[in-house]
Amino acid sequence: MEKVSRSLRPDLIGYLDGRSLWIEIKVTHSVGGQKSEKIRSLDQPALEIDLSSHKDIPLSEKSLSEMIHNPDNCRWIHHSLNNETLSSLSKELEESIIAAEQEHLNRTREKEENEKLKNQRENMIQDEVRKSQIQLMEQANLRRSEIKKKAVQEEKSKADASFKRSIRFSISELSRLEDTISEHAYALPWQTQNHYWQSASKKIGLNPNLTPPKVIYSLAVRDIKYPSSFNVDQVTLQFCIFSIIFFGLSSHKKRNGGTITFDYLTIKDALRKEFGIHESYDIKHARSHADKLDTTINFEQYTNEAVNSYLFSLAEQGFITSNGDAIYTSNDPIRSDITTGIQRVLSAKTLP
Repeated sequence: MEKVSRSLRPDLIGYLDGRSLWIEIKVTHSVGGQKSEKIRSLDQPALEIDLSSHKDIPLSEKSLSEMIHNPDNCRWIHHSLNNETLSSLSKELEESIIAAEQEHLNRTREKEENEKLKNQRENMIQDEVRKSQIQLMEQANLRRSEIKKKAVQEEKSKADASFKRSIRFSISELSRLEDTISEHAYALPWQTQNHYWQSASKKIGLNPNLTPPKVIYSLAVRDIKYPSSFNVDQVTLQFCIFSIIFFGLSSHKKRNGGTITFDYLTIKDALRKEFGIHESYDIKHARSHADKLDTTINFEQYTNEAVNSYLFSLAEQGFITSNGDAIYTSNDPIRSDITTGIQRVLSAKTLP
């Protein structure tokens, strides 16, 4: 190193705390690239002072001191801290790259896991939809068979009762009421185009002319009691109640952080006000002739039970919360999850 140092021949050498500092004086030319590289290879601190602006002007000791101590006239050719800084920056860069690669890997794994869970949930929902459809078809066939059987019995009873007082609503028709079997209860609303279905489906975001996606159908439709106790089919009835609970109602007052409290009477009132849905004409007819029947009937139980059984089913699956005494609550997080999920399903359906 001593031999190389002599060949480089700095103009001045200073010492501080046992370390040398080479000083080059620029008068006509700066230190060249080759010499600078050799200085760097030695890791030798070196400083260049520019006096070229006064090369032809005599300098006093004061002027010389001012120029030497002016930072604008000085530049580092090499400082040993440069290597330390470069090493530190390289280490930070390498750590940042490793962290970024690990984060990308974690996100990829998380995305794959979420996609796997999503597929599993969709498969489970589709299986439940198929099971529900089969069960509904079996129940519908059984009820149609019972209707035919009762019709035969009614025809027979008419002859036997011809000598009795004439009434417009017979006990046999009352029996049909209690079984709540009616053809309109199992109609497909997107085929019949009733205005109740138009309102409910549009509120949820569905095309009223098309069959709802299976995932959304399975969310809204349940097996309920007395499905024909209202003047609409059971699918329309349940979609209307579903839209009231999860897509908002003007009469609902949110309290305690977005929580809504309601019961079956609240829902019945909302069905009437929001959609114009009321009890079936069969029940209305029976109520108007109740004084001619041999027994007293609580006609309210049919519509009440139809709504309450639907709410109970939603509570069983955790979509709403039962507080006892047929009182239920729903809150914003669950409502938001359901409405967001439905929007995603509908958005996916519209993609090419």
